[in-house]
Amino acid sequence: MHDPNLSAALCRAYNRWLTDHCKPYLDRLFGIAMLPMQSVEHAIQEMKFARRELGMRGGFLRPNSYNDRLIHDPVYEPFWSAAEEYDFSIGFHEGGSSGMPTVGIDRFEGRAAKHIAHDGDDVGVPSA
Repeated sequence: MHDPNLSAALCRAYNRWLTDHCKPYLDRLFGIAMLPMQSVEHAIQEMKFARRELGMRGGFLRPNSYNDRLIHDPVYEPFWSAAEEYDFSIGFHEGGSSGMPTVGIDRFEGRAAKHIAHDGDDVGVPSA
């Protein structure tokens, strides 16, 4: 997905749904926000909303590049500063079949094999 506004709207809907889903089980569950990294401004807005309005304490990102930029690109510095300001943990979570560049899937056939093959690689490569 490349449209920043659509991505932000989908993340907002998901985060609200997840908050409602966890409410009956707050002694066991808490939500981790999905953040729209297609736009740094939108990602910061959603982080602020998730923290202040939904009570979420963290968010997740795909380890893949967004807008042809890796997650350590200086353009993301305001995002990382906001995470510090809001005391908002950030984790990386890979997924499958996203259409994003994914390490290792060219070596396997079948959804399960591709998912198993890339899961550790795409999370480990950005941290190297």
